[in-house]
Amino acid sequence: MIVLFNEKSQEEQELEDDPDDTPVPEIKASLKRAWEQAQAGQTISISELWDRIDVE
Repeated sequence: MIVLFNEKSQEEQELEDDPDDTPVPEIKASLKRAWEQAQAGQTISISELWDRIDVE
């Protein structure tokens, strides 16, 4: 039997340990809220979003 282990590179390890990353539970909660808002019709059109962007 041959068992292969995938060792993570230093870069992959650093990305996993990044303190600036948003925690997964927080991301899931945000996606759930967004989905519920979309189902309830609480959406903003793309044209409105563009109008709110201040580009100079």
